Amino acid sequence: MLDGALDLVEHPRVRAELARRLQLVVVDEFQDTSPIQLALFVRLHAISGRSLWVGDRKQCIFEYAGADPVLMEAVASWVEREGGTSERLSENRRS
Repeated sequence: MLDGALDLVEHPRVRAELARRLQLVVVDEFQDTSPIQLALFVRLHAISGRSLWVGDRKQCIFEYAGADPVLMEAVASWVEREGGTSERLSENRRS
C-alpha cells in the first residue's frame, strides 16, 4: 500500500491535485515512522512546502515493523540544513 502511495504522489495529475489541496502536512508519532513512510512524508512535504513533524524517540514501539527512532535525528538535521527549525521540549507535561 505504501509503495502504491509513493507511486501515486509522483503521478503528475495526483501531484497537481495534492499541491492544490495541501497547505500543511502534519506527522504525529513520528518516532514510529519506517523508512518507506519517511519517503512518503518527504514527498508530501515537497508538494505542500510546509510540514510539522512531532514525536518522542523514547516512545518508539514499532521497531518490529521497521520504525527507527534514529530517523528523527536525521530528519532534524535535514530540516536545519534546509533552513527550517527544530525544537525540543525542555519539560515533560505528561501526567
